[in-house]
This record gives sequence, C-alpha cells and structure tokens, in this order.
Amino acid sequence: MVGRPTFWLAVDLRRGESLYVQLGTPDIARLASYRPQLALVGPGMGDNAVPFDVPAAAGVTVLDPTGPPTRFDEMFTGTKDLIWVTRTLPAPATGRYFVVAYGPPDVPGKVFVTIGLREQFGLNDLLTYHDTLRGVRAFHEVAGTPLPPLPAFLDAVSLLFRCFNPGYPRPLPGMWPTS
Repeated sequence: MVGRPTFWLAVDLRRGESLYVQLGTPDIARLASYRPQLALVGPGMGDNAVPFDVPAAAGVTVLDPTGPPTRFDEMFTGTKDLIWVTRTLPAPATGRYFVVAYGPPDVPGKVFVTIGLREQFGLNDLLTYHDTLRGVRAFHEVAGTPLPPLPAFLDAVSLLFRCFNPGYPRPLPGMWPTS
C-alpha cells in the first residue's frame, strides 16, 4: 500500500449483529514504523474524518489501535504478525458495511484484515495448501526460509493429495504473488 490506497471489504449485517475485525501487518523489520488504520463505513456509524471518499449517507468509525501491536505466531504458515486492531462492534442498523484498511500517505506497507471469529477449513483447503503457503510466506517475506514442522508436514500432505487428484482446485489467478 503506497500513496493513499485503501483496501475495502463489504459485509451485510442486521441491526445488533456483531462484527469482529482484526487489522494486522507482517512482523518484518522494514515495516517497523508502518502504522496502518482501520475504519468501519456504513449506516449509523460515527462521523470520523478519513482520507478517502465514502458512500453517500454512510457514517465512519475509525478503529484506532489502543496500544502497541500484539505479536501473533501463525502456526499453519510459520509466519509472524503484528495485530494492530482487534474489535467487536454491533451494527447500529441493517445494511451493507465496509471494513476499510489504509496506511499513512506515501509510505509503502502491507496489511491484512480478518473478519469473523471462526476459522473453518475443509478438504479443498488442504488441496490448495501448498499454493496458499507459498503466497502467505511470500507476503511475509520469508519465502526462502525453512518451514517449521507443522507447515512442512501439511505441505507434504497437500502435495501428496494432489498426486491422487490432478484436477485439484487452485487459488484464483492473481490471488498470490508469483515470486
């Protein structure tokens, strides 16, 4: 993210329904001074100022970090993250909401946003694990480092399953970096 780009995710909520969101960055040295921000845009939200245009009649609530980031070790990929924002908010009205991540102007950086509390994995996830692992590790800039035991085991299983299913599902084109 450089210049003043934004990353938008849409979610439809009913009044009172809770939305759990997290904003994170890879824990890499070159991002040590990068400070991303997160905003929730939608009906009934606040009137915080943001450096991007919002839909007509939508309010904005900026979810500022409340302290230093929390370190998180992702055991399935062998990567390390910094979690800047973790919040659960009730929707004040029924409608479409946007979770918007953005960074400081003209500072290159990387962010990820998670929505929801429960991770759910299935067979297709195991079949595409090798591609996902490569993409996540490239995003975290640790692609050339050795894999910890759990990711190495899951990667071997993923590649083995591909031998029995040559038409395995693949991630969408452009989903992950090619390097």
